[in-house]
Amino acid sequence: MSPKLNFSAYQFRLPLIAILALMLMGGMYAVVNTQITLTGQRVLDLQNRLERLSRENQELDLELAKAKSFERIEPRARALGLRPIAPAQTTYLVVKNIPASMPVESSKPKYSEPSRSVGFLADLEDLLSRVGLAPGNNAVEAGTNP
Repeated sequence: MSPKLNFSAYQFRLPLIAILALMLMGGMYAVVNTQITLTGQRVLDLQNRLERLSRENQELDLELAKAKSFERIEPRARALGLRPIAPAQTTYLVVKNIPASMPVESSKPKYSEPSRSVGFLADLEDLLSRVGLAPGNNAVEAGTNP
C-alpha cells in the first residue's frame, strides 16, 4: 500500500507568497529601470538640442555681424542717397544762456571728445564716423546778443 499523501492548502501558502513577492519585486525593478532609461534618453535628447541651438545661435551671431559690417551698410546707404560729408561742412552749436529750467551739463561741446558707447549706439557712431556724419571738433558757440 502506498502511503496516503495528505496535502493541504497551508503547505503551499508560504512558497506561493514567496514566488508572488519575487515577481512583484522583479516587476518593480523593471519599471524603475525603464524610467531611468527613459529619463537618460530625455536628458541626452535635451543635450543634443542644446548643442544644436548653440550652433544655430553662433551662426546667427555671425550673420548679424556680417549684416552690421560697414562693407554691407555703405553700398546700401549710398543707394539711399546718403553720402559722406567733409568735416568742414558740419557746424555744431552750443547754446549759452539756457533758461534755468533746463539742466546744463557743460559749456564745452558735447561731442568735443569721442565717447565710446556699447552695443547699437557704438555701431551707429562707428558707421556715422566712417561715412563722415559723426560730430567732430569744429563746434561753434552761439550766444545771445547783448
